Order: sequence, then structure tokens, then C-alpha cells
Amino acid sequence: KSSSLLAACLIARLCLAWTPAQTRQPRRLAAQPDADAYPPAPWSFSNARVMYQPTLVRTSAARAVTPSDGLTLLSCLGWTLGGVFVVDWTDSPVGPYREVAVLSGLV
Repeated sequence: KSSSLLAACLIARLCLAWTPAQTRQPRRLAAQPDADAYPPAPWSFSNARVMYQPTLVRTSAARAVTPSDGLTLLSCLGWTLGGVFVVDWTDSPVGPYREVAVLSGLV
């Protein structure tokens, strides 16, 4: 279980490391969001780079972190499909944006 989590963290770190230096933004401290600072929805995101690393996850581990209210975990022979999803938008209404998601199972 801990080795799967470690592998997911390493994959996410490696995916973020391949961003070319000219698109990297320095880390900034979070500021209070200003309601007028963001354009109204819907937003359009272009120039995305996406990576999905599928991983087989034991059903027991996935059930431990999957909400039970109305969701059915799909599995076969004690395994489900999880993984890591990484996306890097170089242009968006709020500037460059990165997102990393660890997926626990297929619902």
C-alpha cells in the first residue's frame, strides 16, 4: 500500500519536472482571492499537456478511500483501475495552471 502511494508521488513529481524552464513559474504565497480578479465562467483552457498513468489498485484499498454514498466501485478479481492524472495548462484565464490527481478506483 505504501509502495503504491510512493510510486504515485514519484510519478507526479517526475511529470512536473519535465516542464521546460521557460514555462515554470516561481512559487507564490497564496493571496486572498478577489471576486473581481477572475473572469466569469465558463473558462476555456488551451495548450494543455496531459499524462495519465493507469495503475491496478486492490479493491479493499480503493473502498477504504471511496465515498459509499451512491457510488459503486467497479472491480474484477479483487482489483480496480486507479492511477495518477497530471495536466499542465500553459495558458488559462487565470494564468499557467497545474493539476495533479491521484485516482483511487473506477466508479
